[in-house]
Amino acid sequence: MTENELIGLEISEILEKFNQLESELEAANIKIELMRQDLATYQIMTYSPRRETMISEGQTNLFTDPSEDISEVISHEEYSKPEPPVVEKSEKKTTKGSKPREKSVGRKDEILNQYVQEDVYHYLPDEEQVCHDCHHPLKLIGPAQVQQELVFVPAHFKCVNHHQMSYKCDHCSSQADKDQFVKSELPSLPFVNSFGSASVVAETIYQKYELKVPAYRQENHWRKLLLPLSRTTICRWHIKACEYYLGFIYRALHDEILMHDIAHMDETTFRVLESDKQQTFYWILQSSQHHDHKVVYFSHQDGRGSDKFKEVIGSFEGTIHCDMYAVYRSADESTENLELAGCWAHLRRKFFEASRVSKGLPKTTADEILTMINTIFRKEREWKELSIEERFKKRQFILKRLMDNLFNYIDQCAANTILKDKLSKAFSYAKEYKAYFYNVLKDGRLELSNNAAERSIRTVVMGRNNYKFAATFNGAQAGAVILSLIETAKLHGLDAKQYIQYLLTHLPNESDLATAKLDQYMPWSNEIKEACSAQTVIGDVVEEKTA
Repeated sequence: MTENELIGLEISEILEKFNQLESELEAANIKIELMRQDLATYQIMTYSPRRETMISEGQTNLFTDPSEDISEVISHEEYSKPEPPVVEKSEKKTTKGSKPREKSVGRKDEILNQYVQEDVYHYLPDEEQVCHDCHHPLKLIGPAQVQQELVFVPAHFKCVNHHQMSYKCDHCSSQADKDQFVKSELPSLPFVNSFGSASVVAETIYQKYELKVPAYRQENHWRKLLLPLSRTTICRWHIKACEYYLGFIYRALHDEILMHDIAHMDETTFRVLESDKQQTFYWILQSSQHHDHKVVYFSHQDGRGSDKFKEVIGSFEGTIHCDMYAVYRSADESTENLELAGCWAHLRRKFFEASRVSKGLPKTTADEILTMINTIFRKEREWKELSIEERFKKRQFILKRLMDNLFNYIDQCAANTILKDKLSKAFSYAKEYKAYFYNVLKDGRLELSNNAAERSIRTVVMGRNNYKFAATFNGAQAGAVILSLIETAKLHGLDAKQYIQYLLTHLPNESDLATAKLDQYMPWSNEIKEACSAQTVIGDVVEEKTA
């Protein structure tokens, strides 16, 4: 082998080694970038606010380069930020060292006048009812209201003694061997020979499931009121109240929602000590806002497989708003009369997470896509008051074009993406479930997001952060029954505690709940609305500044 051949061989080996090192460096850079994004995600989840807000127009990011131009894909007229409405300036009351604020005229008086009024008159002591100058007696000329004081009256008990009146028929008694007596009817109580009256049980339910006060913390509260209730008694009341009375309304709510054709669905974890599994699940099935008889139905299951899904969904036929969990998708593929509407809020969240961990261009690809998705949401908000037919037409002519532009841009960007980072995962998510996101165009009653179910199921999340777990499956299912009644009542403008108390007062007086007509006890009945309508707070929350 000649010297030139040896030199050529060495050069080729060097080039091969160089290419190998270059590819290894590129792989290392990709790995470092993925690790950087994981670290950024952890920091964001730990320290940053969870709200999905984008950087405002004009707010810049340091250490960035200009983003690529995509004007040929996006219509600036369609995706431009809307002009803020012109608001006429009102007179402001300002004080030194404070921000200008509007003066609320009569706001305090309006709040105080809704309560029971009590007048207290303050007199001078007898020895001071003398003029300091001439020492002659003073003459009373009348009072003047100077100040008002709002007094909190703590809760208290009273014992109602029910006396049953007895009547005797003298005529029948005189002609019979024994006296003829007739007694007046007594109202039936939820539990016989128990402290658990309708009002007391409803209060314990309200404290646990609305105020999120666990039973063990309620013990101290009731002891301060001289009622020695144990946590075991409170939990047993809830289970038995659901078994004897509330469960009938709960099953009627389920039958009602199965007759609807649009629903929202979600699930979340919950711990049950009796279970062999680490986690069990609360499922939620909620009516669309366009149904008159709105229902929020919770069900506790020991899993989240397809069999549990079918148990919750029953014979439902129609469209379900949900995330892209595999059980929902398999049910959609295997069930003829079931269709899924993808949640656009989940899609937006994928790109929002990618935007937060990006190194930072002033307008990254994820930011551009977020702007496009937010425009779609803004259009929906503008059409909120339209009729179902008008909203359907708007979606066909405007929303569909916006969606087409969005997914065309996603396809264009995804083709140039190699790194398996959060942005590429967002692209994959959008492309894989594209058909589900388009289903919202099929009906003017459908919604862009599944936020309705997520807002309702948040009560379970808040509850488990306080009372942590249920000891038994019966206790967890009792929670599902109670939460269904409470959340459904709130959708119909009812006071949840009053509604529970009304049911526990009247249902025990039904002879047979299995055959009774329960329409009068449903949250949308006129009788219930008259008896349990929630009182509305006057105006907004008042924020006072004390000296």
